[in-house]
Parts: sequence; structure tokens; C-alpha cells
Amino acid sequence: VSLCRFADMEERLEVYYGSEDAIPEVTVAVIDTGAYYNHELLKDRIDDTTLNVAGYSLPGHWGCADDQGHGTMVASIIAMCTPDYVRILPIKAGDYEGEFSSSSIYLGIEAAISHEADVINMSYGIDNDNDPIEEYYMERCTAAGITLVAAYGNSHISTNSIYPACWPNVIGVSAVNNSMNFASGYSNYGASVDLSAPG
Repeated sequence: VSLCRFADMEERLEVYYGSEDAIPEVTVAVIDTGAYYNHELLKDRIDDTTLNVAGYSLPGHWGCADDQGHGTMVASIIAMCTPDYVRILPIKAGDYEGEFSSSSIYLGIEAAISHEADVINMSYGIDNDNDPIEEYYMERCTAAGITLVAAYGNSHISTNSIYPACWPNVIGVSAVNNSMNFASGYSNYGASVDLSAPG
């Protein structure tokens, strides 16, 4: 976490707003496989709203509880790397195998817009041609002032056709290792990468 230097960024925000108390709350919608609400990193950071657009819940799981684990991992990283005024809105769009349908992704984005998210995190990617429907939703988010962030993925291939990270209004992120070198063993790569972070 220290490699991301979030403490430095928080100091800049405090200077900009005048004090820590004046910094506005930020809602990060995490379109993923849900979240384990009782996880120690998340229990005080999760938005009260529960959203499940995947269309199912396994027995013993309720609302947008995570039955795969990926969404909890992503939400926990966000919680570790941000101050308490960053709230996390988990939106369950992926199934227990970590698969996402186009319809659940669109519904997840729609839900994030309607719940006035400030940021949408999309830690999934599809290697395909650009989808005009997805492009429509990305443009709607930009028009609503939402910052879009997407992972480029871990298949060690070129990023030329990894969406949604390839959209010009999306911050596409690849990975560096704990030595701050490109994670060449797994991370996707290419000229379209906007930034890299510990992965």
C-alpha cells in the first residue's frame, strides 16, 4: 500500500479543501462479484445499499454477498488504499465463477449512475472489438461526471482490444510488482495503458 503514496495525495487534498473534515465523501462503485460485508477491511466502509444485478444468489448468500471472492479482494484493496471518507458501493454483476454477462455489466453501470457514484471500478476485461452499447454507457458516465477505472487484465497480451479499459474516457490500469517494475509475468501491456499500480 505504501508504494501507492496515498498519504501524500491525502495531504494535498487537505491543503486543497482546507482541512480533512472539509473533504467530501466519495462513493466508489465496484462492479464485480459482490463483497463479504463482514470482512474487517469493509465492515465500516460499505455503502448501506446492496445491489445484485447478476440475477441470482447462491443458497446461503444474500443480496450482493460475494460467492466468488474477486469483488471482496478489489473492494478490500480500495479500502486499504483510501481514507475513511471513501465509501464502497459493491454491485454484484459477476457469478460464482467470476464470469460477467454483457447485460449484467450494463445493469451494473446503470445502477452506479442512478446511485450517484463518483467513481466506477471495473476489474474485468474482455478481449473483443469495441461494443457500441458499452461505449454508450461509458459516455453516459462521463457526462454524469463519473471517473471510470478499469483493469487491463492478467493474460500477458497486448491491450489493443481489452475493453472497457481501452475506451478513451476510461483510466486503463496495468500492474507493477513489489519492486515497482512492470509485472511482465502476467500483466497485459501496450501503448494504451494509462498507468500502472501494484498488482
